[in-house]
Amino acid sequence: METQPMQSIRRVRRSVIVSCVVLLILCPLTRSDAQDANPDRPPTFQWNRLIRDWHVIGPFARPTDDTNLLDMHVLPDEPNVDTSASVSFNGMDYQWKRWQAPVVKFRRALDADGDRGTNVVGYAWTEFSSESDQDAILALGHDDQIVAWLNGQQVARSEDWTACKLDQTEVPVKLHAGRNVLLIKIGQGSSDWETLARLRPPGFNKPAVRIISKQIGNFLRLPQMELEFLDADGNGVQREVLDGYRSKTDQRSEFAYFGPIPEPAPAVVRLLFGNELVAETEQRVPWKDAKDRPIDVTLKNRSPLVGKIVDNKTQQPIADARLMIDGQLLEERSDSDGVFRVEQYNPLAYSIWVAAAGFEPRQEWISNALEIDRMVANPVGLNAGAQVLRGTLLSKDGSPIVGATIRSGLSRDWNPNVLTDADGRFELIGIPKDRDRLFPTVTHPEHVPKDRFALDLQPEGETDVSWTLDPGAIVEGKVVSAETGEPLQGVRIVEGDSRFASNVVNPDSTTGGDGRFRLISAPVGNIVLHALSDNHAPAMTELSTQEGSPAEVDFKLLPGKPVTGRVLDPDGKPVHDVWIITDTWNGMRMFRREAHTDKDGNFTLPHMPDTPTETHVLKRDFVSVRDQQFVGGEHYEITIRPVVSHTFRMKMADTGKQPDAVEFQHGYVFDE
Repeated sequence: METQPMQSIRRVRRSVIVSCVVLLILCPLTRSDAQDANPDRPPTFQWNRLIRDWHVIGPFARPTDDTNLLDMHVLPDEPNVDTSASVSFNGMDYQWKRWQAPVVKFRRALDADGDRGTNVVGYAWTEFSSESDQDAILALGHDDQIVAWLNGQQVARSEDWTACKLDQTEVPVKLHAGRNVLLIKIGQGSSDWETLARLRPPGFNKPAVRIISKQIGNFLRLPQMELEFLDADGNGVQREVLDGYRSKTDQRSEFAYFGPIPEPAPAVVRLLFGNELVAETEQRVPWKDAKDRPIDVTLKNRSPLVGKIVDNKTQQPIADARLMIDGQLLEERSDSDGVFRVEQYNPLAYSIWVAAAGFEPRQEWISNALEIDRMVANPVGLNAGAQVLRGTLLSKDGSPIVGATIRSGLSRDWNPNVLTDADGRFELIGIPKDRDRLFPTVTHPEHVPKDRFALDLQPEGETDVSWTLDPGAIVEGKVVSAETGEPLQGVRIVEGDSRFASNVVNPDSTTGGDGRFRLISAPVGNIVLHALSDNHAPAMTELSTQEGSPAEVDFKLLPGKPVTGRVLDPDGKPVHDVWIITDTWNGMRMFRREAHTDKDGNFTLPHMPDTPTETHVLKRDFVSVRDQQFVGGEHYEITIRPVVSHTFRMKMADTGKQPDAVEFQHGYVFDE
């Protein structure tokens, strides 16, 4: 008999036949993994699994701009609801809709595109059964603000404007034997609008196994992760199934198992994952490695991505078109028939960009698998009109530079990096026809970057340039601990005076296991070099470099001291998720250290220098507190004030009439 909290989950295999991936919209799919014998009883929840069966309603627009979304009174008997009944609000009737997927996508579920899904409120309701009265951790994700009620009692509230993440807000709760009801209210600002929920067993503050992938995108495409613990003989002793989503700690996908580990300890962790878009993959990791650090997995696409590109006006095929996924240009190009075939790509990618010389780039959404015939019958059409930048990159002696990177500086989604070929040539396509100037950068590991310049484009739509890069000066040295003299690995050595400039390149290098570094693309002349480490206070030095004569410079890094603090509102209440970030140290804007306040308003910036660092305190809907001078070892109490909305009427003094047009500008009154 299967029991909670850690029940054995039978493996389910599904056979799918997939021919190719084409460019259509993906709809969320889900299935039930457990059925209860009593049809009148909600399904029994499963530990560590995202809840999949919801009812949703909305969107409810706030009546005024200064209305708090979470305090809007919408449901007549909130939090007690009847999903079979309609809801009247502002003269309109709303119906509950069923949504079956591990993440509630309100915009899609409620047909709330554009402004219909901006500055609104939506609700998600679900029910589940528990085998007994028991404690649990309710782990929620939300974009943006959230209030959650379990069995009629408020258990969570957050007014943060944030992306939805796995285990973003965690609260201890008590489950009733039998039926339990969860109601979530989400206050939405703009862009994505989501929520998710899962239950975890109590008593486990850290995941026993954490699985991550650097691939991000459409997280609904993440496969279920089967996790199995194996003994020394390769026999399975415990099996779990996990759901993944956006990590709350970094820009990755994450699966996390909270619960007990078999006794005796397993020898191996076996992972099995795959779905219609992700190729079925098995991965085995020794337990000694899995228990100490996250398991890194790579998601492989099940089928190739195939398409055809044509001139939208003539319907003639376009050859040699370029493709870009996740900001990276692909090696594959369209053939003479306009057909392209990408064998390997990120299966979570939302879209593919397509561009060709003289044509405007176009974004196409990557979707589910369909037959090739339909793909060929619905090709991607490009419109003529974009500009082209071509050029040659030469060294000081006139020889071509191979493998240099040219970045256009375009501030739009189509912003590929192109490399110079064996002749030093490059071609940058898809430049908008209304652009008359670019701010590019040119980099090569052995040459001084070409940056801080503007390029005027030719009005005819084609611009050809020839650029020359100077050889870089060499700077070598060693970084050691000032306390022990031991070499420090992984310290970043970077040249420059600001990390904020848009088309400025800061040459850098990283120390190896012996603490040594070699920077080979530094400018010639007087430069500033910084040594930056997550585990030490920063250091910087000024030096003079010469072409052909390596400069030697060493750094001794101090551990630094933490800056601690607390952020409160004017009423003395702690403010959660305030962003604390450094800006300037020693007159240079290169040192970066950041933190966010916890639920009690506390924060820590570790390994800070003992000289002042200009630091900013930032949070949406609060007035920023900037230019704070933080010194390592000190504690700071900071008050941030909420932004206040004012409504007023204006009349002309001479006529008493309202003016036709008035322009207002926001500003701050600073203390003298």
